[in-house]
This record gives sequence, C-alpha cells and structure tokens, in this order.
Amino acid sequence: MAIKHIIAQALRRYTNLQNAFNLLTEFREQAQKTRGVWELIAKSLISGYNENVFISMKELQDRVHQFMQYKDRNDIAVIDSQSTLARHFNELPVSLVLARDIRYLSAVRSTAILSFIGEIKPEWIDYNLKRQIHLIDEEEIHLNTNNKFSNAISKFSNKINMLLNNHSVSLIGSVGVVLNAELHLRQDMISEYTFSLENKNPPKSSLYDNLSRNLESVMKMTRIFRPMIWRWQNQRQVKITVDSDTATKTCEATVVGRNSDIKKVKEEFDSFLGWLQKIVLLLDIQMEIFLRTSFHGVAPRVLHPQMRKDCYDIEERISRITDSKRTLTDLYNGAKGSKATRETRMEVVAWIAVCKFDCKLEGDFVRDWAVGNYTSKPTNNPNSWVQYALNKKGDNIPYIEKEVVPGDLDCHLPSHRYFDVDKFQDELYKFDIQCKVFRENWRYAILIDENTRTGPFTMDLIEPHAALMHDRIDFDANNLSIEKDFTRDLAMRVNIQ
Repeated sequence: MAIKHIIAQALRRYTNLQNAFNLLTEFREQAQKTRGVWELIAKSLISGYNENVFISMKELQDRVHQFMQYKDRNDIAVIDSQSTLARHFNELPVSLVLARDIRYLSAVRSTAILSFIGEIKPEWIDYNLKRQIHLIDEEEIHLNTNNKFSNAISKFSNKINMLLNNHSVSLIGSVGVVLNAELHLRQDMISEYTFSLENKNPPKSSLYDNLSRNLESVMKMTRIFRPMIWRWQNQRQVKITVDSDTATKTCEATVVGRNSDIKKVKEEFDSFLGWLQKIVLLLDIQMEIFLRTSFHGVAPRVLHPQMRKDCYDIEERISRITDSKRTLTDLYNGAKGSKATRETRMEVVAWIAVCKFDCKLEGDFVRDWAVGNYTSKPTNNPNSWVQYALNKKGDNIPYIEKEVVPGDLDCHLPSHRYFDVDKFQDELYKFDIQCKVFRENWRYAILIDENTRTGPFTMDLIEPHAALMHDRIDFDANNLSIEKDFTRDLAMRVNIQ
C-alpha cells in the first residue's frame, strides 16, 4: 500500500507538469518532444508559474542558502535537502531556480521548502516587474561617484526604466534585465573601509589605561572575532578581517560590503571597545584558556562524594540540559507533554542550544533551577511578565520582570563554529516553541513562549568576543555554568577561590 501511494503521488506530479507545459502554445510541442533541452521546458513552466521563481539571497547580499521569491520580498524559502541542487553549507548556492513545489511546514515558521526545482537563467524570464533598492546617504553618493549609476543606465536603460531618487533605485521592465541590473548595481555599491581599534580616552585616565592594556591582549588573540566574522559573511555577505601588529601595538579592521552594513560593523566594534575599557585586567592566559577550552574559570567537575548522596536531583536536572543522548520522546514530553511546565520547556530550549549548537549555559537558570530547584511566579497574567526597555539605538528589547524565577537563559556561543540563528529557530519550532529574535551589537535577545499558557521567558546568546568582557560576578548569580555531555558537572566562569 505504501508503494502504491508513492507511485500515485508521482503520477499526479507528472500530470500536473503536463498541464503546465500546455499553458503556452509557443513552447508546448517543443517542451513535450525535446529531450535534454531544459531551457524550453523551463520557459514553458515560467510562463505558468512565474511566481515560483526564487533567487539566492546571497546574490542580494543577504543570507547564504536562503532563497527569496523575486516577486515578493517576504516569501523566504530553502531548497529541499534531498534535491540535486541542494548545496553543502560551505558551498556556493545556485543563483536562480524555478520551483514546482513550495511547501510551508507551519503557519508559525514562514520559511518554505522548495522541491522539484531546476536552475534557470535570467534571460529566460519574460514578464514585467518593478524592483526597488533602498539606499543610505553614503550609498547614493557612492553610486553617483565615478559615473557608476550613469554607466549602469547606459548598459541597461535601453531595455528597462531606471531611476535614482530620494535614497532609492527603481528598476522597471522585463524581469531578466531587471535582475541583471540589480545585481550589477549591488556589486557597484560594494566598498572597502579600514579603521583602527584605537584608544580615544583621555591619557592617564583609568579608562585609557584599562583599554591600552587590554587592547594589547586582544591583538594577540584576534580569533575571538571569528564568530562575528562568520555571522556577517553568512548573513550579509560582508567580509571582515582583523589584523594586528604587536610590535607597533596597532590593530586594524577592514570591512568590505555595502556602506549601510559597514556602519553597523563599526558600531559593533565600538561597542566592544566600550566594554573592553571597563575591564580592569584582561590576562593573556585568560584569553588563551577561554579560546582553547571555553573555560577561563573552573572547568566542569562533579560534586564531592560526600555531597552527591543528597544532590542526585541536581545531577538529574543538569543531565536534562547537557545529555546529548536525550531521546526525542523525552524532549517532546518536556516541551508538550501533559506535565510540561515553563521550566521543562526552558530545559528543552537550553538542551537545543547546548547539545545541538555547542553553547555554554550559565547564570541564573543554572543557579536557581538546575541547582536550586527554585521557582517563583507572580499571580498575574503571564502575558504581563514581559517588559520592554529601550536600548541605545531606540529599539525595544524584551526582558522578564524580576519577580519571575528562573527569569531567562544566558548562553555563550561557541568560538569554533558558526551559530546559525535561523536553524536554531527551526529546532525550536519542531517542538512548537515560538520565538521572536532581537539583534543587538553584542547578543541575540530572544523572546520565547510569549503567548504560551506556561509563561514566557527570554534568552541571551552572546558571541565570544562579547562574552569575554563579562569578567565580573555578583556573588554566584552569573558564575555557574554547564556544558554539553558534562551530565553531572558544574563549572565556574570566574574562579572565586
């Protein structure tokens, strides 16, 4: 019966394709009789399914291996992993595809799955479209410099309408030409900017002394910026290099990308320097140990034998977060079972971060829940637990009111691999855990379970170069930490002995 179902499904697909080929008279006969000529088949399909044309977002200076419907900027998709056009994460994606099937897994997670796809060329697409590219002041000036926009007009304006006005480029005409013109302009907007990580504090001040001393340590360990570099490369196609010269005591960052992105990268480095100048002493050995093992305090260790007999419940809670062999059924019960609570759902989220993404969990949740088994909740509606605070950019960032314990999850991202926040969200949605992601210069702030009966919580995901700046503790509140496969062990982020 299973084989019969599969064959019937395949036959329905081929019937649908045959109907698609019949949509355009010009290509009908050729598409059905010619073998090995994909162009004729593709043109016939495009005429009936032009809304199924997807472009790699990498071409549009956005996320690698995500695709966007070229007619609708809000329709985002990925290629089915079983497709012959699927690419490994380290390989370049195909640029332009036509999808026969577009599957949406849920109304919550809008990313679609593209299957039954073929690679196409821009010149095969022949319908009209309007596209707009939004610019900042520097990008508009950049396009008007050295006749960059004038050159684009001379190359494409005989086929489409092009207008640069009021911080926006408008392109109107045949899709194939519009796409080539857009890619041409986006490439022309790429520029390079180099700046120094320098000390601008007044000489002989404590901030000046702290930053000068700590910058010397950073110059020896520039690889702390690798996760930040990978993020910008994968999410915005921005290339960052950090070079240091310990002899001259200089450290320079070079950024290659659009001016709008260069400004944001510079803001992140400025934020990093702001943290760095407040640290009293950043030791070279502290950085080396941090990068090599993730421990720059006390490495994970089990409780003393004389204590363990009274603390098996602590080890059980630690294991639920750190045991990479925890079963899918057990995780599902923690997230959606009849006995699921806010704390067990927090455990599942923490397990995903720790065991699937190699994060390190620390802070209040480890102390209050994993160790203390302590909870506290106000009697009011859980929807009121979420508060918002304005950051320096004027963005509203969520946090949970202090009366709720445990309040949030604090995670340090790994230094040896790229953290893909989209894949992290996908893992959450497998357990029907909904979230909203907020990006700040030094972290991802994630609001989780905002409208869930068990109650909301937040999560901080901090990159290594920012995590290194957290050198202070308030007693034991943010000092305890746990890691993958240390199923009975506790570590300390800062050695207080």
